[in-house]
Amino acid sequence: MWRLCLLAFALILTGCKTIENGGVVRKEPRNILLKIQPGCSQEELEALFKAPARHEFTALRNNVTNRCVCYYFPPSGWLQYYFVFTNSALERITLAPVLEQTVDSSERHGGLLPVWKTHSTDERMEVVLNAPALTHDNLKTCIAFDSCDWRSHNPNIPAPVVAVFLVLGGPLILAAVPKRTIDNRVMQSLARRFDPSRARLGMTTDETEKLFGPPQLVEAGNNGAEMQYYGSQRFGVDYPEFWLAVSFQDKRAIGVFTDEFFDKAKLRRKDNR
Repeated sequence: MWRLCLLAFALILTGCKTIENGGVVRKEPRNILLKIQPGCSQEELEALFKAPARHEFTALRNNVTNRCVCYYFPPSGWLQYYFVFTNSALERITLAPVLEQTVDSSERHGGLLPVWKTHSTDERMEVVLNAPALTHDNLKTCIAFDSCDWRSHNPNIPAPVVAVFLVLGGPLILAAVPKRTIDNRVMQSLARRFDPSRARLGMTTDETEKLFGPPQLVEAGNNGAEMQYYGSQRFGVDYPEFWLAVSFQDKRAIGVFTDEFFDKAKLRRKDNR
């Protein structure tokens, strides 16, 4: 019986697999964080982790290019790590911030865990750029915490619950496999189309629209500033792989924002008008 459950589970995973965003380190242990060299490039970091990074933001400020990418280590992955590059050289590693109202002071890891107060792109970027850099000892502490068994973080979810879910929910999920397979193809196509690596600082608004199509929302700022939101409504705004925002100054791109730095609430407000 248990072999049949395992087979059903494998089929469920095969049929329902969606695209995997970057930033997931599966082939290396967490201790690999201790081998990162200051000043390395993103390409060197990806080679070390044997995995592509997940883009968070790229922004030009005072003639300096700041880029932030993210990684985490499954299966627990309780902590996400942000890697901030200045002009293509790694400047710091920091923990990915969380919303202030979701944690209390005891969960701040001695002040190492930065917090966001809002969903504002500018505020979130400022927090990351000013977040404390993790030292070698800080990384050891984070690695120890992040290596805890997932059940220690979820004591109220016993293992039998998973088995019951597979037995009762498996047939329903299997019935949806053909549709999910089609959806996955569409998702892969959309992820390639809205890949933030296609955007370049200095591009014009016309060049950007040729890549991503017309923006879903245009937000005018002051003194020639503008934020344009690109993506597909096919699966809604909760799939970060299909969305990015590009900021412009005098019709030239000065910032690209994705994932936690894409303010999807603004898209929702637009849809609800």
